[in-house]
Amino acid sequence: RKVRAGIKLTEFEKMLRNNVLSEVHPLTREVLLDMLEKQEYRCAETGFEFVLEYPHLNNLSIDRKPEHEYHTPEGSQLVVQWYNKAVGAATRKQRDMLNEQLLGR
Repeated sequence: RKVRAGIKLTEFEKMLRNNVLSEVHPLTREVLLDMLEKQEYRCAETGFEFVLEYPHLNNLSIDRKPEHEYHTPEGSQLVVQWYNKAVGAATRKQRDMLNEQLLGR
């Protein structure tokens, strides 16, 4: 959309666009598996274990961290599906408030 509108892309946006065009994504299978292991197979926000049954609200979902604009290895985390749907585009502060109310943390 930006390109069509004549808006100049940042270097990072250019890299992402080129990756998409060449079908390469920064969240590779290896990156996601590493993330899963580092999180000990639990949601980064709630600590709930992921469930592999479908459909299930504790299925794994890739979440973009609020302080990041894109789904990159640094800007993403794995969360349970219901949490990702609940927070949407919430700020870090809003997420912390939700976590405190729901989880007492």
